[in-house]
Amino acid sequence: MNQTAPQHCPPSGIIKVQGRVCSFGVGGAGLNMDFAQHVVLYEPWWRHCDEQQWVGRAYRTGQKHPVHVYRIMGEDCLVDWLSRKLSEAKAQTINQLTQAIRREDGTDFVIPEQSRGAEAR
Repeated sequence: MNQTAPQHCPPSGIIKVQGRVCSFGVGGAGLNMDFAQHVVLYEPWWRHCDEQQWVGRAYRTGQKHPVHVYRIMGEDCLVDWLSRKLSEAKAQTINQLTQAIRREDGTDFVIPEQSRGAEAR
């Protein structure tokens, strides 16, 4: 067994890591995390779009490095498995709905706002 530290480690073998720990409730709203190169999802979340928003915080303008996303899940854990299956099913349904309302030219369908005159009737 080779006991030498990898070349990127200092001679002491101690690697200093800088990071932030945020729950989904805190980390998914209004933060710019473009300094992050690694995103670790450590808790199951019921809505796939919230997970995408959280990961998207690291993919902001100004990001200069590749972003790596990791998900920590318990082995044979019912809660993790169930939340993942529900999240995948919801994401698939949303994708099907958005494809159904996509215009023939490939652009998104936009529902215009009602005019003020129509509200007064």
